[in-house]
Amino acid sequence: MPYSEEDLLSQEVTMHEGDSFLMATDGLYYFIELDQMETVMRDSELSYEDKFDLLCQKSNEAGNFDNQSALIVEF
Repeated sequence: MPYSEEDLLSQEVTMHEGDSFLMATDGLYYFIELDQMETVMRDSELSYEDKFDLLCQKSNEAGNFDNQSALIVEF
C-alpha cells in the first residue's frame, strides 16, 4: 500500500476557494501514485466526471481488481 492508514485519515489541510478535495476508496488510491492523482485533479480541462473516469482507468491499467468509489468536492 503506497500510503499508511495514518496518512489517509489524519491529514490536515487548508482549503481555498477553487480548491478541490478527493476522497477515494482503496480500490482507487491503492493502485495510483499520488503524483498521478494530483496531475488528474489539477487538470482544469476535465470535468469531475472525467477526472473520476480517468482515475478509474489508471487504476484498472495498474491491475485494480476492486470496486472504485470517489467523492470530489470543490470549494
